[in-house]
Amino acid sequence: MTALYPSSTVKVALLDLGERLQVNLDWLARKLNSLQSSFTFTTVAPVTSAKIGDTNIQEDWNTWYEFEPMFCLLRCHGCFTKYSYIIGITHLAVTERVEDTGKSGGEYFSLSDIEKVAVISLNANVLKHNSPSKSAYQYLAHIMVCELLIMLCKKDLIHAKNNFCLFDDCVDRALFRQSIELGEICEECRSKLKKHNISNKVITDVLAVLKWCKTDLIKYSVRKTLLNPFTLLSIGTGFGWLGSAFVKPNHYLAVLFSLLSIPVFVFIYERCRS
Repeated sequence: MTALYPSSTVKVALLDLGERLQVNLDWLARKLNSLQSSFTFTTVAPVTSAKIGDTNIQEDWNTWYEFEPMFCLLRCHGCFTKYSYIIGITHLAVTERVEDTGKSGGEYFSLSDIEKVAVISLNANVLKHNSPSKSAYQYLAHIMVCELLIMLCKKDLIHAKNNFCLFDDCVDRALFRQSIELGEICEECRSKLKKHNISNKVITDVLAVLKWCKTDLIKYSVRKTLLNPFTLLSIGTGFGWLGSAFVKPNHYLAVLFSLLSIPVFVFIYERCRS
């Protein structure tokens, strides 16, 4: 296998499988291109729901689409010969059949054919395991670089050892949150990548993407800031000073009661809503 050097930019096509995505793939492609230079991401024409057809696997009340027919759709796409790799993003629940039983293996985050095409699911059943501090775009980017490295190596790099590495096998869905929040490639996997002629430049660029993926959303950071005890203390002190300056002493109890009633009402509301 020829080593991937910085000058060898890999062309990657992104497309919507099913035309029901609630993310903007053009924005994601621009973001990824701004973070690194080893890959060039471009959006191409989507695959319609009509072409995908009906679900392949049904068990009780659950239904899934199998990966292999989706891989075939990507291989038949008009862009197949123009790009090094093609990644389809779908809102559908996708799975792989268990060979012994022929039944579903449960919802998958993603899978590739290890050669050229990959499918990533944005279905609610898997997206709910994303970290609450990360966006759907960060979720996609995290999985995307994982599948790209696997296809570059032409080898499944996923390992059973769970050390919060990009290549952790997240059968326990809760592990995905820890993996994206740490955003690392373990030393063992770095050695494997280098043995498969993946250059330091590519690894560095992937780590740059992972660094963005593990960055908390602004709204999440604001919420954490507002809930921080020191922030609450400073706000309380400020209100206390304003109160002492503008509220007469004989009105202190009435104002205090009014202020304390607010968190009580908020607590009752949250309990009822849950």
